[in-house]
Amino acid sequence: MKHFFTYLIFGLIFNVSSSQNNGDILLQSGVGILIENGATLTIEGNLELESNAIAFASVVTKGTINVQGISKYHRFVNSNENRNDLVAPPMANQSWSSFLSNDSGYNANHLFNNGNAVSPTYLFGPFEKGSTDDYLVYHTNDSATLNSGIGYRAATNTPLANGNGTTLIFTGSVVDTAVSVPILNETSGNYKEWNLVGNPYPAYIDVNAFFNHEVSPGVTNLSLLNANSAAIYGYDGDNTDPSGSYWTITNQLEGPTAIAPGQGFFVSSENALAQIEFTPDMMVMRNSDDFIANRASQSYYLKLRASDTNNSALTSIYFNSNTSLGLDVGYDASLFGGNISDFALYSHLVEDNEGHPMTIQAFSNYNVNDVVVPLGCHGSQGTAITFELFEAELPNDLYVYLEDTLLQTFTLLNTDSYNVTPTEDLNGTGRFYLRFSNDTLHTTDALAETIQIYTLHHQNLLNIDGVLQPNTTATIIDLQGRTTSTHRLDDKSTTQSIDVGHLSAGIYIVKINNNSNTTTKKVIIR
Repeated sequence: MKHFFTYLIFGLIFNVSSSQNNGDILLQSGVGILIENGATLTIEGNLELESNAIAFASVVTKGTINVQGISKYHRFVNSNENRNDLVAPPMANQSWSSFLSNDSGYNANHLFNNGNAVSPTYLFGPFEKGSTDDYLVYHTNDSATLNSGIGYRAATNTPLANGNGTTLIFTGSVVDTAVSVPILNETSGNYKEWNLVGNPYPAYIDVNAFFNHEVSPGVTNLSLLNANSAAIYGYDGDNTDPSGSYWTITNQLEGPTAIAPGQGFFVSSENALAQIEFTPDMMVMRNSDDFIANRASQSYYLKLRASDTNNSALTSIYFNSNTSLGLDVGYDASLFGGNISDFALYSHLVEDNEGHPMTIQAFSNYNVNDVVVPLGCHGSQGTAITFELFEAELPNDLYVYLEDTLLQTFTLLNTDSYNVTPTEDLNGTGRFYLRFSNDTLHTTDALAETIQIYTLHHQNLLNIDGVLQPNTTATIIDLQGRTTSTHRLDDKSTTQSIDVGHLSAGIYIVKINNNSNTTTKKVIIR
C-alpha cells in the first residue's frame, strides 16, 4: 500500500542520509529536503514540489535522488498584469508540447496567450539576441525543448484582482549534475553581451558559490561576465519597486544571497563565447522569495533616490575595503543593458570613467573626503525632482552632500532632501555630484573642479561633462606635445562630445581652458 506524505510545516527541512519511500512525496511551499553527500533517496511514487509568490519548495541533491514515478514542480509565475516573469525549467527533459499539455492542458489554460482560440501564441519563450533583440513567443505547434540552465520569459493570465500570478507545472527529471550554459557577446545588436539563463535545479543556489565556481583552473563564472556588469540581473516584476526599474541587481555587495528554484536572470558575457556552469555544490536550503533583495550589508552604504510625480530611480554607493575608485569587478555594476530610460539616476566611476551608467558603485573609505561622485540624472523640463537618501547605513560622522553645480548649492542629505525644477531636460552627468565629508560644507566653499573628461571608445567619442564658463575650449594633445585639434565648447550644455575617430589609438592629454582656469586629463583612445 502506498502512502501519501505531505509536509505541512512551513520552512521545515528534512535531512536524508539514506532512505526509500514507498509512496508519493509532496513538498509544500517553503519546505525542503536535503539529500546528504553519498546518500540516496529513492521514491517509488511521485515527487511534487509547490511554490507561491513568497516561498518555494526545494530538493537539495548533494547525494542522489531516484524518482520512479513522475516529478513535478508547480512553479509560481507572475501574471501578465503584474509585468511578467523570468523563469527556468526546474525539471529537465521536457518538450514545449509536453509542457503546454501538462495535466490535461493545465499550463495552456494558465499561460497568457493572444486570445486566438484556434491557433494561440503564448507569452513564453527565450530571449533572442541579434536581429530580434527581444523575447520569442511560442506558438501551439512549435517543436521546442525547454533546456536546463536557459531562462524564459513567461506570464500567466491571472487577473490582479485574483492575485498577482499562479503556478505553472514543469515535469521531467530532477537535475543533480552540473549544467553548462553557453553565454555570448555578439558583434551587433542592442543586447549583444546579454544572455538569459536560469537556475536549473529544484533548489535555491548560493550567489557567491555561483560567482566563485571555477569552470576551469583560475577561471570563475564571475570572470566570464562583462567587467562593467559582472552581476546577476533579476527581474522582480514588482510594480511597487521604489527604483522604478523592476530589476534587482545582485553582486558581491547587493541583492539576495540565493537564487530561487527555476529562476531566470540575465548575465553579460565578457567574451564572444564562454560556458558558465551550475553545479550541485551551489545548492543551499533557503525559504524566501525569488528576487526580493534581503541581504544584510557588511559595508557602509547609501541608496540615493530621485523621484518626480510619476517616476522613481535609485543608485547605490558602498564603502568597502576590497574596492577602489575605479572599476571593481563583482562590486560595481552598470544599469541593465547600459540602457538609460526617460527618467533615470546613476553614477559614473570616480576614476577610469568610460561613461558606463553605474547603478552600484563601491570604493574604500580611506580617502572619502577627496571623493566626488558624478551623478547622471534624466528628467523632464519643468517637472520637479526630489533627491533624497532612500536608505543608508553610515558612520555617525560622515556627511553626504548633493552638489548642484549649476545653481552652486550643497544640500546635506543626512537631514534634508533636495528639490529642483529643471528649466531644461536633464539628460546626463555634469550637473549633480555626491560629496562626502567628515566636516560641515557650506555653500560659500569654493567649488572643486568637477569637469569630467572620458572616452566612449565603442563610439569613438570624447565626452566632456560639467558646467562650463563662457569661452571654454578643449585642446587634444598627443604625447609628443603636438596639438591635434582645438574645439570651442558650448557653455550652455553640461554634456558634449568630440569625435576622435580620426585619431590613432594611444594616450592623449585633454586641456580644458576658459582663460582663467585650466583642467587637464590623460585619456586613452582605443
